Amino acid sequence: TSDIPLIMDQLYLVGSEAKNGKSTFAANVAYAMVLQERKMLIISNEESEADVIVRVACLHLSLNANDYKKGKLTPGDISNINAALPLINKYVKVAGVGGKVDTSNLESVERLLELIMIDYFQKVLSSYNSQLRYFDILKSFGNYLKGFIKRSEAPVILFAQLHPISKSKERTSLQTRVQHCPDIVQDTTMNIIITKDPVSKCTIVEPVSGRWADSCETMFLS
Repeated sequence: TSDIPLIMDQLYLVGSEAKNGKSTFAANVAYAMVLQERKMLIISNEESEADVIVRVACLHLSLNANDYKKGKLTPGDISNINAALPLINKYVKVAGVGGKVDTSNLESVERLLELIMIDYFQKVLSSYNSQLRYFDILKSFGNYLKGFIKRSEAPVILFAQLHPISKSKERTSLQTRVQHCPDIVQDTTMNIIITKDPVSKCTIVEPVSGRWADSCETMFLS
């Protein structure tokens, strides 16, 4: 959070193709919030609550979260992770697991948190009208977020799935690459693209447009 300023009533879009490091970026932001003793909410519809919290705990202990998932950590490492969980849980809350992401996850917490992350935009569902078209659901949620950030004290980081770059399909800019509802780009304060370096396997975080983008450096996360 020292590299990218998180300011109240601002909406940040983080775009990434599938399997390119959204979870790594989210965990790094969450761990920064833990170190600063600031409370945050992660609305997740990909990873389970346990996976989200353990990923942050692994950062705290300089362990590899993928090794944890593959059962490659030692019993001592597992014990250290379990010991770190109360610290992580004190500042990081997880909701919306299983695709149940709607505005009710936000309405009761807007004054209690210092950051909200939504992972990810294209999996937001309608809890009140199952007949709505998918595009209309995302458009409605985008409009809701615009009002939410105006009355909330917490900035919002919204993750979005991106199409691969394709010159033949005129998908080269961020807006043309956001799947299903590219108009969301027009409502954001800063737009960030995440890619995976094929050699080092590092997650590359690059601010590409919006306020402060020119003054923020590209980050490399392991």
